[in-house]
Amino acid sequence: MDDSARLFGKKTKKDWKQLRERLKTDFNNEKDWDLAADLMRKRFQTRYFTPIEHILSLNITNGEGFSVISLMCSLIEFFQSCIEGKNYELYAEETDFVYGSSSGKFKAFLLNEDPFKEIFAQKLSKPKKKLQNIADDFYSNVRCGLLHEASTKNNWVIRTSKKSIRSTLPFIDIANQDEKIIYRDLFYTVLKSYSINYLAMISSSKSKKSQLNFCRKMDSLCEIYNDTTAPWWNP
Repeated sequence: MDDSARLFGKKTKKDWKQLRERLKTDFNNEKDWDLAADLMRKRFQTRYFTPIEHILSLNITNGEGFSVISLMCSLIEFFQSCIEGKNYELYAEETDFVYGSSSGKFKAFLLNEDPFKEIFAQKLSKPKKKLQNIADDFYSNVRCGLLHEASTKNNWVIRTSKKSIRSTLPFIDIANQDEKIIYRDLFYTVLKSYSINYLAMISSSKSKKSQLNFCRKMDSLCEIYNDTTAPWWNP
């Protein structure tokens, strides 16, 4: 990958390479952490949030919710790979740096992160061997349904909601498991809020482990691997 490749909005691989060199020598530099978080913010915004916002701004209900939720499902796995600092390689055996199966990462995010875990950890009213909780159900019948067949399954539906009542609705309504409702606008708002909180944690130095994993993920996006001169490649 060329150093001029735009990976973070208009910012390039070169921008991260320069920043990572400074972090290698001064890992606690608050200004550089603000810059690092901003690079990822630009990636979130340009590759996920802006396209979603454009679709939602159409203000129609003609099936475009499928595209919105598909993008969100992609983002969920990306969030978890950032949290763990791991790079996806098809069929790879999982190590400290690599994973090869999407299902575990996708569900780990839903089951462990606020505010998602409150909903997704709930047990299904009619569990099956591989479908025990709402996270299992969502992965199999929303994420995989949309990405493989452009369809939700097992009683999942996608809806919009009136602005006047959004504050009274959950982003996912599973009160009746015969019709599990994803409110696309609310789900988007919650995911974007999560990204803001995540990047605030990264820039504030509250968790060194999270910062190390973040740097490793940034390296992977730039196709920089196993650089043992950097502390984040030495678990």
